[in-house]
Amino acid sequence: MLKRQNRGGFTIIEVVLVLAIAGLIFLMVFIALPALQRGQRNTQRKNDLSRFVTAISSYQSNNNGKLPWDDSGSTASEDIYKNSDFVKRYIIAGGDASQFQDPDGEDYWIATASAASDCTTGCTGNAKNTTDADLSKLKFSQSNLNGVGGHRIVAIHNAKCSATEGTYDRSSGKRDFALFMALEGDSIACSDNQ
Repeated sequence: MLKRQNRGGFTIIEVVLVLAIAGLIFLMVFIALPALQRGQRNTQRKNDLSRFVTAISSYQSNNNGKLPWDDSGSTASEDIYKNSDFVKRYIIAGGDASQFQDPDGEDYWIATASAASDCTTGCTGNAKNTTDADLSKLKFSQSNLNGVGGHRIVAIHNAKCSATEGTYDRSSGKRDFALFMALEGDSIACSDNQ
């Protein structure tokens, strides 16, 4: 005689347990993915900042030590946009114009200031009417670094990055400069040619 084998199915507890484990895995991925994406965008911004330092150093080598914003003859803050000659020749260099964009898709623009000037934009605190000693340590805030209509990079000449995030030290080198950029997560990246 043939015996019938009893094929048992999954119990409700086993099904709920598998669904709970799958839900936990999905939740962990859902929580970790935005942080990973933010980290990738910040890494791209830091790489772009290093690329800008290289481009500015190359410009200096080809132009007797001048900085790209020195040709304006103005003491006021100058802005470098995508259509500037410096960006076209040293950053984009005949390539795609999207090379001068933040990972979010907005154009970069570079605002300049000097450690030896008033530094009226891009710094917190009352930088006007201060001495050079007071200007040697200025804290940049993320709200001041992010411009309307683009992602701002602040270029400070006669400066080098400080050990404290968002600050710079005054440099005696005529060719020295530091670049600041706001990152996601309320941090600020600095890169210099030191």
